[in-house]
Amino acid sequence: MGNLFRRATNHMPPISSKDIIVEIGSAKGPGGSTHFFADLAMRHNTVLHSIDIDDRTHVFRDIPGVIGYQQAGSEWAKNICPSLNKNIAVLYLDNYDYNYWVDTDSDIADNDGPVLQAALEAVRNQKNEYLQKHNFIMCNQDCVIEHLKQMIFLLPFMSKHSLVICDDTYLSNDCWAGKGAAVVPYLVINGYHIIETENIHGSSYGVMLTNAK
Repeated sequence: MGNLFRRATNHMPPISSKDIIVEIGSAKGPGGSTHFFADLAMRHNTVLHSIDIDDRTHVFRDIPGVIGYQQAGSEWAKNICPSLNKNIAVLYLDNYDYNYWVDTDSDIADNDGPVLQAALEAVRNQKNEYLQKHNFIMCNQDCVIEHLKQMIFLLPFMSKHSLVICDDTYLSNDCWAGKGAAVVPYLVINGYHIIETENIHGSSYGVMLTNAK
C-alpha cells in the first residue's frame, strides 16, 4: 500500500448530503486507509463504505463512521451501490493483490538476496491464501479486470466533481501497469485527468484522478 490516498485532503471535492466515500480493499489493521477515509468522511459529514472480500470485522468495529461489507468489490459495485441512491465523491481502489515478481523464478538461489526471497515467499503465501479462502488463483490479469469491472459499474454513480485513487498503479514503458492498468485509460476516456502520481524508490505506486474541470 502506498500513501497517495493521504493526499486526497489536498483535492477534496464539495461534499453534499448525497455524497459518500467508497473504499474497495479495506485496511488489514489500524492506521491504514480505512481509518483515514472514515475520519475524512466524518469531517465532511458523510460516511465511508468499505468493501473487502476478506472479513475485516476486527477493523470496522473500532472505527466510527464506516459501513463495512465482506464482498467482492465488483459484486458490491454492481448490486449494492445502485441501491444506495448516493453519489461517490471519493473512490479508493486497492484490492486483489498484484504480483510484482511474476516473471521472477520462484526457485531462487540463496545468493539472490533476502529481500527478494522474502518478497517471493510473500507472493507464494498470497497465492495459497487466495486458493484456500476464495477458491481462485491469484493472477495479475484477473486483478486488472476486477478493478476495471468495479470502475465500469461505479462510473454512473460518481459525483460530478470526484476523486478516484488507484493504489499499486504505475507507468511502465509509457503505459499504465498494476492494479489500475485498465482503470486509468478508461477514466481518461470518460473525462477524468491525472492530478497526482506516486513512485517512491520503485516500491510505492499510485495515481489520483479527478473529473473536475
